[in-house]
Amino acid sequence: MRGRVVIGVTLVVVAGVLWWLREEKEDAAAVAASEVGEAAVEAVTVARVEAAVLQIDPRLGARASIAGFVKDSRGAPIAGAQVCALATSERVTTEERRRPDCATSERDGHYRIAGLFPVRHEVVGSAPGFIPALYAQGEGASRREWVELRQGMEMLGADIVLEAGGVEIRGVVKDLSGGPIEGAQLLGNRQPVVVTGPEGEFSMWVRPGSSRCGRWPTATRTGATTVWRRGTSTRCS
Repeated sequence: MRGRVVIGVTLVVVAGVLWWLREEKEDAAAVAASEVGEAAVEAVTVARVEAAVLQIDPRLGARASIAGFVKDSRGAPIAGAQVCALATSERVTTEERRRPDCATSERDGHYRIAGLFPVRHEVVGSAPGFIPALYAQGEGASRREWVELRQGMEMLGADIVLEAGGVEIRGVVKDLSGGPIEGAQLLGNRQPVVVTGPEGEFSMWVRPGSSRCGRWPTATRTGATTVWRRGTSTRCS
């Protein structure tokens, strides 16, 4: 009789232990699931916040600036160089991308361009007698020829190195009637903006080699939305 009682008590104790262990596992699983759920919610929230930040209109935020020095291949400063920052982001309009912000380098080669939208830009420099060049970072596969500006950012050290050997191209921009177009902006690949003079004349320095006027993508009249892509004659010499 005692043996049966002991066995019965033992079975009850074992059953109680097993039940307790099961409850512990279920509680632990519930806690783990809760933590995973919270982490997932947090990750989704962060992603949504980051996406919202990216969608903020760049016109509403604080403007950015870029500064640096223009030098030749020996490290000597180049005064009077033109440096332009061109927005390449789809977050601004095509018209805004066609209006680069430019500055002229000082005696020590220093330049600064302010009032830029906090978006991706290309920064290109040019000077008489030199080959135009983009500001670049990194080497090889990590090389980048653009900068990602943020709200209120003051980017320093955007130095541009120009190599000697540029070739000058001169031309005239006219309308269909043959009249000169003053104040037209010539925008080319890896080229700062060039503005035509009173008689539609312009001068630009390019890399040696074959060059055709037809390769220049646009010529826009300053202060207007007209794009002189068609109906414009350009004579080069």
